[in-house]
Formats: sequence, C-alpha cells, structure tokens
Amino acid sequence: MRVGPSELAINDVAATKEIHKVGGRYLKSGFYTHIGHKSAKTLFSTTDPKHHALRRRLLSGPMSDASLKRFEPIIMQRVRLCIAQMASELENRHCMDIFKWWTFLATDVIGELSFGQSFQMLEHGKVSTLT
Repeated sequence: MRVGPSELAINDVAATKEIHKVGGRYLKSGFYTHIGHKSAKTLFSTTDPKHHALRRRLLSGPMSDASLKRFEPIIMQRVRLCIAQMASELENRHCMDIFKWWTFLATDVIGELSFGQSFQMLEHGKVSTLT
C-alpha cells in the first residue's frame, strides 16, 4: 500500500523476504543514514551494498546458526538480566527506557560473542567499555 509519495507499506511475507534477502536488488533508504553516530558507517547504517557486504562477511561466522546455538545459554542469561533490569527500573522510576535496555542488551551480547567478554552495560545500567 502506498502511504506517501515515496513510501510503501508492505504486509506480505513473501514480498518482505524478497525485499530484505541478502544480496537482494533493493537498496536501503536514506532513513538508515540517521541510525547511530553520523561519522561512522556501520553494518546497520550504511546504504552502500559493497560496504554492507564487507561488514556482513566479518560477522557471518559468529552470527551463524551453529555459532548462535553454541552461545544460546550466554545470550539467554543476558536476556534474563535485561528483563530483570527493566523490571527494576520500572519499579524504581515508574517508567523504563526500553531503547536503552535493548541497546545495552545488543551491545553486551555482541561484546560477548566478539570479544569473549560482555561490556557489562546491563549490570551497570550505563554505557561502559572493556578494561
């Protein structure tokens, strides 16, 4: 369905798979250039297919099904911690910043899978770095 002059809303599983498949012929829109820090192109923010393919290749091993199954217990531990921290924040502040907690979860899981150590953002509830 057309929802704007240059915007479509897709509600079809087959079409969604075709649009988002690896190596597909559909390019990301300019929307993605506003994700994250503006000075760095990331796997998520780049609209350049060659840059995306290069970055994706670097992550393909650790993010494969077999690798993720091996790390499922570690990932689930982080998910449970994230849910507990969100519940604690809700109880203490009567609101929660879901985006913050999902970002911390993703960052900690990526740290665990990439470096063998979490950044411990979930534990501390704030941005931190490996030391």
